[in-house]
Amino acid sequence: MDEKKVKYSERYVLSSSNVDKHGHIITQQALESSLKFINGKRKPRLGLDHNRTFPPLGRINNGEVIEKDGIYYLVADQEFFETSKNITLHNGLELIEMSFSDENFPFTESEFELIETIEIQIDPINLGGSFENGQNFLNELKNESELEIKGSEFIRKSEIPDPEIIIKLTEIIGIALGIGLRKIPEKMAESIGEDLAKVYKLISKSIQKSVNELNPKNKPIHFVVEIPIKKAKLELIVTTRNPDVAINAFRKEIIENLKSEIKFSINKLNAEKIQYFFNEDNKWEMNYILASDGKVIGTKKSFKKRDDYFQKMVEEQKKNEKKNNA
Repeated sequence: MDEKKVKYSERYVLSSSNVDKHGHIITQQALESSLKFINGKRKPRLGLDHNRTFPPLGRINNGEVIEKDGIYYLVADQEFFETSKNITLHNGLELIEMSFSDENFPFTESEFELIETIEIQIDPINLGGSFENGQNFLNELKNESELEIKGSEFIRKSEIPDPEIIIKLTEIIGIALGIGLRKIPEKMAESIGEDLAKVYKLISKSIQKSVNELNPKNKPIHFVVEIPIKKAKLELIVTTRNPDVAINAFRKEIIENLKSEIKFSINKLNAEKIQYFFNEDNKWEMNYILASDGKVIGTKKSFKKRDDYFQKMVEEQKKNEKKNNA
């Protein structure tokens, strides 16, 4: 096994009480409330351009709120992974495991969440930045749905983030899709078929509506479906603007083939979060895993895509700095 250690971290301003690019203001109290997520037993990921398909670069740690000239700043350490190790699974799949040489904290995003009601989440920035537009989008889906659903909004602090919609399904639906690791209670078995048909209608309408309305229109949409399985979270991502491709990806006969891999990831790799993406061959492919011990395990392809994008961002930043200093 190959292993290398390179330690690097930097102090960084995560947010402030200044007006942001979207006209939003974060209060001192809101900034301080973020500290429990940064300084707790779980840590936020050090991500890349709000793109969840990239494995984390590391973690965010040691947060504090400071004041300067009447402005409040949330600052923290961006800590990059130090240890990289190659591992090979029983089926020959080669993966990379990344971790820290000191204490490894599990990630905030992989904490198990029991979903009792289907939930749809969108970023209002993809709908012109208006919370009202976001609520209208969600309310229309609620009114058209034959199932009880919840709607909520999330904000990504990026000028124009990639369009994204998240659909959180219940564990029972996951079992009906053939990927659950528990058995459906007999009293629920009869009605689950009808509910599954309604779920497909909801997913189809959500995809069609997203293609028609989410901005920017020149970028593909991340269609994210989350399903709780045992004590882990499964994340299925299709990135496309073709509604037929996205709808087809979530068919039972395609998803149920993942069950054995999911079971192995949970039982043998201690996965808390397992992410798959729908590849160019219209097949589900494992991307990366967030383990209960804070390690990230992913394919070589997933880390290469992340690192290539990171290098591109660094080069663009250098060009902008050179241009500004000219």
